[in-house]
Amino acid sequence: MVILVAVTVPAVLLIFFSFCYIYITRRKFREEEDESKQEDMEDLPFFNYITIVNATNGFSKKLGEGGFGPVYKGTLADGQEWFIVHTETLILLVMHGNCGRRAAHLN
Repeated sequence: MVILVAVTVPAVLLIFFSFCYIYITRRKFREEEDESKQEDMEDLPFFNYITIVNATNGFSKKLGEGGFGPVYKGTLADGQEWFIVHTETLILLVMHGNCGRRAAHLN
């Protein structure tokens, strides 16, 4: 009986602490990932809907359909050309000639 208790108690404690370690590690990883996404959004320039409508002449400059929705070409007042992807929840702008620069407008 003593041997059974001597083996069972450490095994249960080992399993318990293993689950605790995994839970805490995953939680920290998710928090860091959420912070990273939020920082990425802070770097994006935002445009209001009227600016986007004016840049595309009322979404009349349609280039085609992409995987996320229709793609339009727009020119802002300062002359910058952007590709605009219009989805149900987001309008994503990608600067022409610079695929690394993006902007957004939330519907």
